[in-house]
Amino acid sequence: MKRSLSASVDTVRARRGFTLIELLVVIAIIAILIALLLPAVQQAREAARRTQCKNNLKQIGIALHNFHDTHQFFPAGIGRPAGSTVSTTAAYAGPTWMAYLLPYMDLPSLAEEISAYTLPGQVTTEAALEVQRGRVVTTSSPVATTVTTITLADPTGAALPANSGLELSAKTSIPSYICPSAVNTELTTWNFATASYAGSYGWTDTYGFFRVNGAVVRLGEITDGLSYTVAVSEAGAVNPPATMGYTPNLEYQPQWLASPHGNWNASMRYVRYDNLPNLGSSDGMTSAHNGGLHCLAGDGAVHFVSQSVHPLVWSSLGTTRKILNQAMAAYQPSGVWKPNATTPANYDEIQAQWND
Repeated sequence: MKRSLSASVDTVRARRGFTLIELLVVIAIIAILIALLLPAVQQAREAARRTQCKNNLKQIGIALHNFHDTHQFFPAGIGRPAGSTVSTTAAYAGPTWMAYLLPYMDLPSLAEEISAYTLPGQVTTEAALEVQRGRVVTTSSPVATTVTTITLADPTGAALPANSGLELSAKTSIPSYICPSAVNTELTTWNFATASYAGSYGWTDTYGFFRVNGAVVRLGEITDGLSYTVAVSEAGAVNPPATMGYTPNLEYQPQWLASPHGNWNASMRYVRYDNLPNLGSSDGMTSAHNGGLHCLAGDGAVHFVSQSVHPLVWSSLGTTRKILNQAMAAYQPSGVWKPNATTPANYDEIQAQWND
């Protein structure tokens, strides 16, 4: 009997569970491990997203050069609708450069669906400028900025019925035009699919890789060199960090097809001293990546540019030709640009290099 009682006590002891203190220690250790591992997991995910974003831009770069091989010029930033007045919202309501690239992004069916609006290859000359023609996609050109619903038009300008080919095309999301870190909405309020990238408007018109009023650029016009000229960069956040996302009614949110409101910032942004990376302006390049953004150079290479880049280095990278005799004393030009020979108070560009 004594022996049986002793065995029973030993069994009870063997089955005793954790004490409360032991359980709390285990939980604390697990919490510490999670706290140590979570940043590493987040960094790995962001690294993967950056890689995908970089690959998207490389694909866009290949498409740009295939387009040039076919047409002997790069696509216009915005195709110019016939009858529109230069530098008006009506002139900015045509198809974007992203729409023109669709055949070279392995999307031939989608490109064919909108070809009556992109009018590929239909180029005229106006005021010594080669102009890519295009058509607006709405019955009103452009839609007023307060309007959040639009009526799509056929190539003659007549209203289209619901579920038309153009409507279905306009709201088709294109993965290669979306950075996985971006905070764009999937669709605008007027049901246009968005994009996370914008073409470089550069210092100002006639200096950027892409231009307004339908103007096209040829390789020979990029005298700063393709390797040191931004072609495309990111526009995937309103005001970084990533918590500051777009809302569907923002007309300057990038849209790959067109801006029915005639807002050129929906396809192009400045690359210059007063619009530094991730500054958060509606007409500058922005991303949801920490510390900077990716830039596609004209030669197809992709670089990561810090948001603390020198203003004049950023300006230099955004131009297709040399900037001369500019009043830039307020932007610490010493050691970056040189004084102009005629007006020493002004400065001339010295070509910048990538520093990534």
